[in-house]
Amino acid sequence: MFQMLSALNKLRDAFHRNGFRDTVRKMVTIAIESVTPDWQCLFWIPLQDFQKMTTDAARLQITRCAEELASSELAALRKSVGDFALGRFKDRTERQCQLHILWKKGVVIGTLFIVSGKHQKFQHVVLTEHDAMILDARIDPAFRGQGLYSVFLNLSLSFMRDEGVERVYVATSERNEPSLRTLRRLGFIYLLRYKSHRGKYSFDQRPL
Repeated sequence: MFQMLSALNKLRDAFHRNGFRDTVRKMVTIAIESVTPDWQCLFWIPLQDFQKMTTDAARLQITRCAEELASSELAALRKSVGDFALGRFKDRTERQCQLHILWKKGVVIGTLFIVSGKHQKFQHVVLTEHDAMILDARIDPAFRGQGLYSVFLNLSLSFMRDEGVERVYVATSERNEPSLRTLRRLGFIYLLRYKSHRGKYSFDQRPL
């Protein structure tokens, strides 16, 4: 009962402070955002001056086909991501996406996908043949909080630079503070925010 009275008092104060129309508009916006995906922050980084990190904390493996993995590697990957995700991984590699796997002592630490502009021109942004985009980067929950996402991105960016990629794009939820901090620390540059809902994209600013 007390919580309900407190909420009503806050609503009354909002009406007095902002007016009926603005308060209702804000309430509708909050309601819509609560049932739609988070805003995604889109970043990019030029690789010309990117500095490679030297590390023995983990090993990066690149694969373009699940069949390239040894049976023990495939089992470790299945243990980390599950059977459903593994099926999606196979679908993506068949569409010429690169799968990057971060290993530590035979255990999968994390995974991410690279979409190359050479194969797919559009993925959130229009990609040229010298561009690439990172999708679904993840660190296994057992290894989070150890700075390994930064290591993972550094190794993947270094590989892409050596492959002739000039620009890399990546998006992360605006609520994912650890990811945002890592991207900024590595030199990624913020571009804009967007949402994807039922196959439609909306942006927080008009395109040029």
